[in-house]
Amino acid sequence: MGSGRLSACPSCKVVVRADVYPALIRDAGQGRPGDPVTVDGETSCFFHPRNRAVSICARCGRFVCDLCHMDLGNSHLCPVCLEAGGEKDEPVELPRRVLYDEIALALAVYPLLFFFVTPLTAPAALVIAVSRWNAPSSVLPRTRWRYVAAILFAAVQISAWAWISYSQFLAPHLSRQAFLGAGV
Repeated sequence: MGSGRLSACPSCKVVVRADVYPALIRDAGQGRPGDPVTVDGETSCFFHPRNRAVSICARCGRFVCDLCHMDLGNSHLCPVCLEAGGEKDEPVELPRRVLYDEIALALAVYPLLFFFVTPLTAPAALVIAVSRWNAPSSVLPRTRWRYVAAILFAAVQISAWAWISYSQFLAPHLSRQAFLGAGV
């Protein structure tokens, strides 16, 4: 039981501490009783008609009590739907994460098809890539190559626009002023 020792996870090699409590070994029994229905007409559990319903199953729409109610991500499921999902090998829905590395790379690469929007999207890609460098990416480990690629693409685009601006607008005016300033 709670030895307090650290050990490495066999799949990801992260050092973790896992304490086992007696409730894990003990027989779970029937669980705690739900709140009884106190008023006629009050919603009751589909599986336990004497218990008050506290939520609705996200898949089948059944009313379920505290005993039957299962939280899975952001949805509530009844035991039948939870078991049926396991039998059908349906993927378990986890909360979705924003993958900023993909957003930054998309902002840097896709606008190349419409080059006139790159003066807006290249700095945006650069800001997202740099500001979200340490943000948690995904449940699965991911490398930062998308961030690096987005930073490189954005830097090249910003440099190209700076060179175009200089050569088209500033260079002709600067050379003309130098020519006039020389007294010729």
